[in-house]
Amino acid sequence: MDQEERLLRAFVEGNAAQGCDHSRNTEVLLQGLRSERSSNDADFLLGPLYWGYRKCLIEAIPLIVLFGFVALLFGWLCAPIGPFLLYFIPAFFFFPVYRARAKRVIRTALKKNFKTDDELIAYVRRRGGTSIWYAFISGILFMAIIAFGVIVIVGAR
Repeated sequence: MDQEERLLRAFVEGNAAQGCDHSRNTEVLLQGLRSERSSNDADFLLGPLYWGYRKCLIEAIPLIVLFGFVALLFGWLCAPIGPFLLYFIPAFFFFPVYRARAKRVIRTALKKNFKTDDELIAYVRRRGGTSIWYAFISGILFMAIIAFGVIVIVGAR
């Protein structure tokens, strides 16, 4: 396994809890990153929350804003069709965005001149993987957008 492949695997695995076997999930994500595939089942179901969970919080912010406003605009008019169609956006853009983030983290790591390979891999692992906290922050941002929209709509009446 070459260095780029090891670093990509480290990025996807992150600092996963020792003793937990996530090899199937890791392989699915690695396959998606290696190919030009762009859809992802978890992303389709969870949208911007999954992007946050995968530590793509900055990349998820435009999705969160879009989801919030579409939920407000279409929520009362044609629910659930409008918001449901919106779920295709993150599902088809996840892998290209995640791939770009992984390459950016790996490129930064390679420029840092770590003394050992273990330090390099540890750096990439810390920047990759998953975070319940980031998913939670994504959810809070989404709810804040909804609350802001409701305040604006109610205030306009």
